[in-house]
Amino acid sequence: MCALGDHQESEKNLQLALSIYLERLASNHVDVGRTFYSLGLLQSVLANKQQAKEYLEKARIILLEKLGTEHVEVAHVYDCMGVVAYELGENHQAKKHFELALSIFKKHLEPDHQAVKQTTSSLRLCDNSP
Repeated sequence: MCALGDHQESEKNLQLALSIYLERLASNHVDVGRTFYSLGLLQSVLANKQQAKEYLEKARIILLEKLGTEHVEVAHVYDCMGVVAYELGENHQAKKHFELALSIFKKHLEPDHQAVKQTTSSLRLCDNSP
């Protein structure tokens, strides 16, 4: 487990990277999208779910545009968005995100791949929630 200081250092470094990317690259560059994804993951770990949701939405928009609708990185963004939505009590939205992620994962990964298994499990949680 990381110490809180490690998370704070990670956030500081990711914010620095983002500012450099935004200074030197187009605002929709794939590296900007990946950095938003990393920030979203970090905020999710830190239980800042609303901030995570915002970063992940920015990542989704950029990565969809740059990588396309069927890319595995996009699936990972959808999966993380599903986790955050579920934790915010937005089960319908979570289910939509997990379904999108799973459909992409199944096109590129073996059925026994961890991402497929985990997303399938997450989808079942949504199905069993009120």
